[in-house]
This record gives sequence, C-alpha cells and structure tokens, in this order.
Amino acid sequence: MFAPIVSADTTSYTAGDIETWLEDAISGAEVTVTVSPSVTLDATNHRMIVQDFAFAVRGVTVGLEDLRLKFDDTKIVQVEGSLAVLGKYPKFSCDLELEYLEGDGELQVADISNIVIATTFTPTLSPGDIATIVDVMNQILDAAGGLPVTPDGALEGVNVDGTGLVVRWTNSNSSYSSGQIQDKLDGMVNTLATKATAYLQAREVDWNIDVEVAPYTSLDIDASFTAFGITVALSGFNVIFDTLTATVTDATVSVGGKTFTFSAEGEISCSGGDPSIAMASLTLGDEYPGLQSFVADVEAALLDAIDQAVDAIVTSTGLAWTFCPSSIAVVDTNVVLTSSGTASVKIDLQVGWNMVSVPVIPDDASAEAVFPDGDTVYTWNPVNKTYVQVLRQ
Repeated sequence: MFAPIVSADTTSYTAGDIETWLEDAISGAEVTVTVSPSVTLDATNHRMIVQDFAFAVRGVTVGLEDLRLKFDDTKIVQVEGSLAVLGKYPKFSCDLELEYLEGDGELQVADISNIVIATTFTPTLSPGDIATIVDVMNQILDAAGGLPVTPDGALEGVNVDGTGLVVRWTNSNSSYSSGQIQDKLDGMVNTLATKATAYLQAREVDWNIDVEVAPYTSLDIDASFTAFGITVALSGFNVIFDTLTATVTDATVSVGGKTFTFSAEGEISCSGGDPSIAMASLTLGDEYPGLQSFVADVEAALLDAIDQAVDAIVTSTGLAWTFCPSSIAVVDTNVVLTSSGTASVKIDLQVGWNMVSVPVIPDDASAEAVFPDGDTVYTWNPVNKTYVQVLRQ
C-alpha cells in the first residue's frame, strides 16, 4: 500500500556552499588585457590621445574608450575621457598637476582637481580624499615602472609638438615618440593585469568573504577587498527572498574613509538551469546627496550594466541549477530552491498503523489527496500534545 504525494523538487544550499562558490569565483579569476592601447600625438592641438584598451575578468570587460590629455607647456594637464564598461561609456574629466621626484626618477602626479563625472556630477572631496587618489595613481605608475625621464634642472612643463611628447626642464628638453609611449603603456596595462590577478588570488591577504544564513530570514554576505592601500568593505548585505524577488535594504559600503548605504531589488530568473537577474531598482542613502542624485540619473544604465555583469560571471564560473525554480526562500538555515514542476513521491505503508512524515509541501494537503488509500489519518497537535483525526470531506 502506498500514498501518492504531489510535490515540487527542492534543492538546498548552505552558507558554506555559497561562500565556497564565491571564494572560488574570485580566487579562480584572471585579469587579462583584451585590447592593447593605441597612442596618437596631436601636435596641432597639443594633445596625447590614448584609445581602446580593455581588461576582462570573469567575462566582464572594462577599459577606456578614449583618454585625451591636453598640454599647455606647464605642469598642468587637462584630462578628458570616457570609460568602456559593459557597453556603457561614462565620461569624466579632471586636471592633473605633474611633478618630478628625484628619488623615484620619474614623473608623478602632484595634485588632481576639477573632477567631473558624466559631465554633470562633481564629487565633493576633502584634501585627504584627493591625497589618497593621488597616492593610488602614483602607486599604479610605480607598479608599471613610470615614464623614465632625463632631468636637467627643475621641471617646468610638458607639451606635444612636432617632435613628440616634450618634457621641458630648466636647462634642456626630453622628447618621447608615440611609439615609445605606447610601448610604456603596453607594459603598464600588462603589469596592472598581473597585479590585479595577484590581488584576486591572494586569499586571506587582500580580501575575504563571510556568508551566513539567518534562520528563516535572510542570506547575509559581508566582504572586504584591499588594493593599493585602499580597503573596500561590504556589510549588512542581507538578501530577503520573496518568490523570485531578492531585496537588499540599507547595505553599507565603505571605501577608505567614505561610507554610504544602498538598497536594491532584483528579479531572479532561469533558463535551462542557468540563473540570471534583472535589476529592478538601486538607490543610495542620503549620506552624499550629489552621488545619490547622480546614481538616480544613470539608474537605467547602471541596472543594465549590473545585469550584464552578473550574467557574465555566472556563465564564466559555470554555475547551474538542477532545475529552474519557481521560488527561492530561506528555510531554517538553508537557501532552498523549489521547482514549479510536480513529482510523485511513494511511501510504502504496512498493514495496520503507520507513523510517517511527509517529505514535501503538498499542493493539496487534504487527507484525500495525500493519503487516498488510508482508512484513518491522524496528525500531531504540538500544542495539545495529542493526535487529532483528520476528517475527510
């Protein structure tokens, strides 16, 4: 004798399962240069133009669409450019002041000012923030070997003329052709890719991830990453599931000495076992009103970029589900995926009384549906601590 039970398939993931996958996804990543930079010197407009170099990691490609440096024979360089991020091209501009450090034997950045992002957003930065950005820029230059110079007196200015990129000293000039600069940039981007890969693979040194599942509540993720002396930390990233909607409220990101909160919502979907996400919203807290307004202005493009990045990472890491779920929930201390399909579970019964546990949540929990061949069905009442007969309809 058996009882047919109609139910859905389920798959459970523990906090350890999820943490291991995230760690493997990061430590197994490699940053590669997919497009090398090209350099053009424009003597007429006194500009150096760098175009089309890109990095790829876990299927996500980022880089520069173009970078235009305008010189006026002083130590100030006007910088304009646009990034290339998942098919989006956010613009930026700033002014750099150059200096020569005799001990390092190379040109470095002394100051950065007039920073504008996406033509409208001007971030509010303290002198300490500016000093940190300058330090990181110089660390990157140092890691790539910098631009070697031959000083003859004090640095007076930089320009582009018919002879190339000219660094002017008190007593003489140093000139560099576009080919020399391009060779240096090739070395720089390859060095950066190698260093970035080393950062990603430096488990328990430069980054860490902690995943927990709050019983019957949420999937909680904390993470931190350190590069070039700057630590980025994510905390309070607590995901609450409702069917296939994932919601995060007031998570915190800290970058150096800056901290801001954000909330997000996404719809999880699946095709052929491959999960994906469609972001529905992303809002910043009111810690930095200018940044909050900027994110609101570019929200559609930002959400689309996040969708593409998540899908690329999932594809490159080979994450696949055994079935496409109709709902995701936190059950006890597991994240449980439940399918939309049905299955028939058989329970072998002996003649006489049987004590059984139904291993699923039936679509129809009536005695007739769950135990159609049972003469009498009782359930346990944990409050009264007694068995109660289930009356058939």
